[in-house]
Amino acid sequence: MTQIWFQTAKSEFLIQTSRFRGKRKIVLPAALVFAIAWATYIVPWFMLRLIGNSPEVNLLLIAIFPGLMRSVILFIWLWLLFYPISSALREIKIGQWEILLSHDVRTRTITFGAFVSKIPVYG
Repeated sequence: MTQIWFQTAKSEFLIQTSRFRGKRKIVLPAALVFAIAWATYIVPWFMLRLIGNSPEVNLLLIAIFPGLMRSVILFIWLWLLFYPISSALREIKIGQWEILLSHDVRTRTITFGAFVSKIPVYG
């Protein structure tokens, strides 16, 4: 019973990615590679072309950008934390209640497994 949350997370993850089915081993790593390329190469190249080497724009970015980025990152972090939690708590299914009533499984285990399964999809 120590790994019940892992089994719950695995089954929920498979349900979340069921539209990919046989292509799961290709689509998810491709999405990860695209996200890394987007963050490290595409966006910096685009921003360099957009901003250029203008000293006025650079001074403005030095003054405003740190506070703006802190606010944006905080908002994104809170959304990535609370959205899977609210989604996991909202989706109490009949099958989960059958498991709770017929086996020795705690509500905490099912909720934690559902939350862990949603982290890769939304994160």
